[in-house]
Amino acid sequence: EVFGELQRRIGSDGSGGSTYVVGRAGFHTRILPSDETPRDRYARSYGLGVRVERRDGEGKIRRSVALLYGRSDVASPHFDKGQILIDGHAKVASIKGADLILGGDAYLSVSRAPSHGARDVLRVWVGAGWGG
Repeated sequence: EVFGELQRRIGSDGSGGSTYVVGRAGFHTRILPSDETPRDRYARSYGLGVRVERRDGEGKIRRSVALLYGRSDVASPHFDKGQILIDGHAKVASIKGADLILGGDAYLSVSRAPSHGARDVLRVWVGAGWGG
């Protein structure tokens, strides 16, 4: 996956919490293998929404959640009424200088009667990071 994102801070609580307006676009290099026919292009997605994040005293993001409305080929081959894109992550532990991060994202169809091939997608991931 490759994504680009523009964000503008619209609020701050003064103690490490911030709110942003976010615009995101990107593509995925693979569609789920359950698709009936292969697609001749990368799965694209884009959205506009808000992100709320909390930073620690060192300026590292401890947790973040974003809620966007847009379009994702991963969830549906047709636009219908679009999709809600939710993603977030949180630092759950620090072990010997490495941060353990738990995250996930979801692509949820808005339409009550989604088109053929539409599905909701939920992914969960674990990561580790060192330094800045």
